Amino acid sequence: MAATATDCTPEAARAAIRLIAATNQTSGAPSSAQREPTVAPKSAIADLRATFRGDSVSWQADRCSKWASTIVGQPGTRPRRRCISAWSAAWCGCFVALTTAWTAEASPSDLFGLGSRSQGMAATGASHETGFAATYLNPAMLSRTPQRRLALGAASTLMSLDATWATPDQAPFQSLDDDTEALVFGVTAPLPLPAPVEDRLVLGLGVSTPGSTIARVDIAAPTQPRFPLVSSRAESLSFNLGVGARLSSELTVGVGTMLLASLEGSVALDAGGDGTARSLTDDQLVLTQAPLVGVAYSPTDELSAALVWHSELRSDFDMVVTVNDLGSLVIPDLNVVGLAQVDPAQLVAEASYRTESWTAAFGLAYKRWSNIDGFAGATVRCPAQRPDCDAPSSRSLGLRDIWVPRVALERAVKLPGATALIRAGYFYEPSPLPAASSDLRVFDNPRHALTAGYGLDLGNAPASVALGIAAQYHVLVEREHPTTPTTVRTSGNVWSIAFDAEVTF
Repeated sequence: MAATATDCTPEAARAAIRLIAATNQTSGAPSSAQREPTVAPKSAIADLRATFRGDSVSWQADRCSKWASTIVGQPGTRPRRRCISAWSAAWCGCFVALTTAWTAEASPSDLFGLGSRSQGMAATGASHETGFAATYLNPAMLSRTPQRRLALGAASTLMSLDATWATPDQAPFQSLDDDTEALVFGVTAPLPLPAPVEDRLVLGLGVSTPGSTIARVDIAAPTQPRFPLVSSRAESLSFNLGVGARLSSELTVGVGTMLLASLEGSVALDAGGDGTARSLTDDQLVLTQAPLVGVAYSPTDELSAALVWHSELRSDFDMVVTVNDLGSLVIPDLNVVGLAQVDPAQLVAEASYRTESWTAAFGLAYKRWSNIDGFAGATVRCPAQRPDCDAPSSRSLGLRDIWVPRVALERAVKLPGATALIRAGYFYEPSPLPAASSDLRVFDNPRHALTAGYGLDLGNAPASVALGIAAQYHVLVEREHPTTPTTVRTSGNVWSIAFDAEVTF
């Protein structure tokens, strides 16, 4: 007799996890794209079989999901060519008993900007930033100052996201806190070309990397509150490469690329005739990229206008978990499919006006979220011979396009042997996600962001040194979600601090 969805209990989930984790106790094994099978003890298989009843199991997302989280690509003591450490099968093993919901993240550059100057000026810079941050903001600006520059910095983010149920006896108050740190590195250099194109092409590199991860994936039960468009967005690798070309004294153009790593592979579990089980994991990183194109026009020394197109940047996960030869226990192939990180395609228009003492910037960004259907694919797919089976399908979140206005000011104050730069800005980002109206606890709020920064330019001999610090405070506007069984109110705040030092030589 086939088992029902109620047979997929938390005990069954834990038993499945223990089974696969037991096959991966060789944490000191060499890191490679494909490893030799490892063996689980008989007790682990007996524990799993004893937990399930019947000949087959129906998998339901709202019955069996439990919280799990994995950090992909943590640096360890051994060189790594692959993305997951020896306990990767334990991570994928969660899906033997769990149909999951994914938390997609976006890059820190999309959330806060890149570099202390941009972050202190409301993430503007498409029309005025000429350092390494231009690799993301607008590569056309790289050629405005054809100088060799080297920058190093750090950033820290603290998020406090709250969900309160309207009826206290329905569920407790939920507070989701997260903090991240990242290192920032950048370099720009003119390409050594002969006249008449000398100093007309400038190459730039900008990198923001978390201290311990390449990419992060959070897997939560559908009833677990989560903020997929905000939470952990700062904890991901941002790699930007660009080149700018000066066509005339007024017009510059630039192209660049944003790089991410996607994961694909499989986990195979096979039971041996002696009551043991073997697992074989095969996974690899696949490089993905998204181009960006920018143009900047300066009819006068004071006025500058820019237009930048960012293509959609996404990091996909596609893992297939296969379980074979477990006797009466029949488990379908499980597809671990979803988005670990995504930046929507966007068009940025910006204008800035600069005098000897002041710089003012005004920007408007169009973000095409509607092109993204959702963050998770179906874990269990119906076989070809049974296309109408009861396997749960993925849900569309109904994301919509948004417009993000920005305004910023910078004041330059002359000091003996230095110039102080005082920065401030504001931007408002509407929510592309409709209010949650089902049992799926996926939330998002509009955000007001206040930014401030301070810079110090220490002159030109023998090399110019610029120091900068910036802070951002994001306020999540309180929002009500008519979810089941009761209304949920969400709010919160995000703090971000960034520091960098840049040498021009």
